[in-house]
Amino acid sequence: MNLDVYFEDLHITNLVELGQNMYLYPDLAFSLILRDDFQEALRQEEPLIYQRFEELKDIEDDDIFVFKVSYLFCPYMTLRYHKYRFDKLEDLGNKMINFGPTIDVYLEDLLKNHLISYVFELQGLNTISKESYRYIKEAERLYLTNRTRAYFKLAFNLSKLNVLVYNGRAYVNPKSFLEAMTNDVNITKFALEFEENDYFFAWLDYLGYQKRIERFYNLVNYIDERK
Repeated sequence: MNLDVYFEDLHITNLVELGQNMYLYPDLAFSLILRDDFQEALRQEEPLIYQRFEELKDIEDDDIFVFKVSYLFCPYMTLRYHKYRFDKLEDLGNKMINFGPTIDVYLEDLLKNHLISYVFELQGLNTISKESYRYIKEAERLYLTNRTRAYFKLAFNLSKLNVLVYNGRAYVNPKSFLEAMTNDVNITKFALEFEENDYFFAWLDYLGYQKRIERFYNLVNYIDERK
């Protein structure tokens, strides 16, 4: 299907190019693919693609709709969503960690709406990169009960980084982080929030401190019961 479309200065001439660049211009892409003339041309020239396009039109979230349509037009591209492009999963994990302890809403979308696993399954990567796929599916399940822990646990598993980035500063081990967080300036605020600091506990989990985390929560529960 030939196109003659401009997204700002970008000239798009076919569906593959359109799919590859929709993530950079999600609003313009959304407006284009909803146009009657575009859909009629798609129906006439690419009937199989049009049939699958029609199935996606029930998606209520505009960003997810644009995302899935982009992979309909170009199924085997790298992970791209709302101006983010990740050529490797490690890059996604690194970006998620670099925002810590804040969760980026668009990167969260990738987990919350199962978009990473969608691409894996679409491209058959679930049978090739089995370990990464397992991390992704585990995070999707955990997200239902603890969004922050799931988000950052996935980030560490994908990035393979042992470093915690917290408000722009990197910490190489739990001791250095706790020393920085419990100085005279931070200690009151940190103490109040520590039990719910799922970013920190996701890091400990990744580093292999699961038994210590369990002992900590057992101690907290014991103290709560004694009150």
